[in-house]
Amino acid sequence: MNKLLIVYWGILTLASSCSKCYDCEQYCAYCVADNNTGISYKFCSTRDNTRAQVDSFYYSFPDSTFTCVKLQDERKVCDGKNGIDDAISYYLKQDYYCNPAE
Repeated sequence: MNKLLIVYWGILTLASSCSKCYDCEQYCAYCVADNNTGISYKFCSTRDNTRAQVDSFYYSFPDSTFTCVKLQDERKVCDGKNGIDDAISYYLKQDYYCNPAE
C-alpha cells in the first residue's frame, strides 16, 4: 500500500509541473440479483474491453433474476488548482478509463 501511495505522489508531482488534460470515460454494466442475496456484477470498458463487450455482458443477464443498469459518464480532467482532487476522483477510480487529451 505504501508503494502505491509513493507512486501516486510521484505521478502527482510530475503532473503538477505542467498542465495536462485527460479525457475520462465510464462505460459499465452493473447487475444486481433481485433475490436480496447481495450478488452483483460489474464490467467496464477499458483499453482491453470494448463497449461491445460491455453491451454483451449487460444483455447476458436474465431480466427475471437480475436488474441491470449502464453507468455512463464522460469527464475532462485537467491538472490545475483542483488537480489532486480530480486525480483522486477520476484517475484512480476503477471504472474510469482515461486517455491523454489531444
